[in-house]
Amino acid sequence: MKIGVKYCGGCNPEYRREEVEEVLRKHFKISYSEDVDILILINGCRKACLAEEVEHPNILVVDSPMSEEEIVRKVEDAMKELGKAKPQSAANCKPQEAKQKKLNINTPKKS
Repeated sequence: MKIGVKYCGGCNPEYRREEVEEVLRKHFKISYSEDVDILILINGCRKACLAEEVEHPNILVVDSPMSEEEIVRKVEDAMKELGKAKPQSAANCKPQEAKQKKLNINTPKKS
């Protein structure tokens, strides 16, 4: 399963975003392309503006620091979930037809 990583612009980082990528590289083969099965958006703050800008059928959003174990578990859970689903090729449908599934791996936002 292909895993991609994309960073926000970093206008207001509240943690060291590179640590998330380091964990991902340690446990998974990652790409910097959006032509992947799961796209992990690494946002610097809880606003998570990148999630509003990117269209992809399967997104994991990271917007706060978390442990290595938690990152790995949540990515593996998402991979298992996608493995159970019937594969859908986003390349074979128009962007408006591709359903974006946001698989948040961060803690819930506080209101």
